Parts: sequence; structure tokens; C-alpha cells
Amino acid sequence: MKNTSFRCLWIGQAFANLGDIFYVVGLISLLYNLTGSAFYLSLLPFITTIFRFISSLLSPLVIDRFPLKRIIVQSQWWKTILLVCLGIFIISFDHGFSVAVIFFIALISLLDGVAAPVSAALVPLLVPKEERMKANGFLNVITQTIFVAGWPLGSVLLISTNSSFIIWLTVLLYAVSTIYTGRIEVPEQTTDPVAPSN
Repeated sequence: MKNTSFRCLWIGQAFANLGDIFYVVGLISLLYNLTGSAFYLSLLPFITTIFRFISSLLSPLVIDRFPLKRIIVQSQWWKTILLVCLGIFIISFDHGFSVAVIFFIALISLLDGVAAPVSAALVPLLVPKEERMKANGFLNVITQTIFVAGWPLGSVLLISTNSSFIIWLTVLLYAVSTIYTGRIEVPEQTTDPVAPSN
């Protein structure tokens, strides 16, 4: 698994997953400070889950129409842009949990739901057949480690700094993820269609 493209894939996804956790931690704190309402906070996981589910239903259509590298790079790039816009909107205009905030969260969740299946679909294209099980296990360990460590780390950062810092740190993590995923090179010969069996 010394493939440079696979390394860029797992590093990019590691930064993206850590950013996803920090994004939720920072956004929950921001919204609570702005609204003081537990009801609005409960809408955050609801909206995120609903739109990720919708995205998982639509992702096969997207995967069939566009190159995998383009999908994962563009989704991460647009997540970064949307989070910048969301951060500016909440911090600068102090609107709290408005329709615009819901719109930003929904779009980020839609893009996030596409990244996971695309990342899994890229593994067979980047890793030799005999190493794919090891590669998938490695990706799973990295993902679970980040999920376990990310929440307490995000909480410590939130206590030490503030929610605005967490949001902009997430923007940086997303940007780094975009750079790494952009360095992935998918071999052309692996994208040839498989002949149907009789």
C-alpha cells in the first residue's frame, strides 16, 4: 500500500472526517450562543441525517455520470466554500438559525453523503487486488480512530478557544483535504468497462 494516490486518498479523507466532526462541534456551539434554544440544536442532526440519506440515494446516479476523482475533489471543494459562506453569514450577520443556515447545512450534508461511497469506489482503482482487503481495513481503522478521537479533541479545542475558531479550523482541514484528493491519479486502464458474461 505504498501507492501515492492511495496515500493521498486516505490522508484527504482523514482531514475531511476530522473536519466534519469539528464542523458539528463548532456549529452546535455557535447556534446555541446565537439562539439559546435546544429546539434549533435538535434540528442540526435531523437536517444532516435527512440530507445525507437523500445524498446516498442520489450518489449512484452521480457516480455513473462523472469520473470518481472529479466527484470527490469537487464535493470537498464545494464543502469548503459553503462552510466559509456559512461561517461568514453566522458570525457577521448574527441571524441565528434562519432558513439560510438550514440551506447551508443541507448542501454540506448532500456533498458529504457523496464522498463516502466515492472514496470506497476509488480503492479498487488505486490498490492492487491482492492488497484491497488490507487497504479497506486500514481505511476503516483510520476512520474509526478519527471518530473516536475527534469528538473529545473538538470539545477540548472548543473549551480552549471558541466556536468561531473551530469553524475556521474546519475550513482549513477541508482545504487540506481538497489538496490531497486533487493529487489522486486514477490509472486509465482500470476504468475500462467489464465485458458482460454470457
